[in-house]
Amino acid sequence: MVTDITIYNKILSRILKEQELILGSLAWQIAEKTSGIQILNRESFGLRIIGDPKSVIDNFVYRCERIFGSFARDACKQAVAYLTVEMPQQDIPERLR
Repeated sequence: MVTDITIYNKILSRILKEQELILGSLAWQIAEKTSGIQILNRESFGLRIIGDPKSVIDNFVYRCERIFGSFARDACKQAVAYLTVEMPQQDIPERLR
């Protein structure tokens, strides 16, 4: 089963919301510098993933983790657990498993 791209967009949006609570505007700066993330609308957390969604999400989580440590990664995993629970394991970005 191939997971629909919309679920990845939801995952990325939810992660960004969570990271904004932790890192503030720095989360948006990280998103802007992460290859494959296109910001459509900050107010509504409108995002588009360009390229391989698992790699783009993993890269964003990694960048947040580099700044704030494993807490950032754990916060990401918890924030999207309700979205990833039904996904096949191989479709879940590695840093969210």
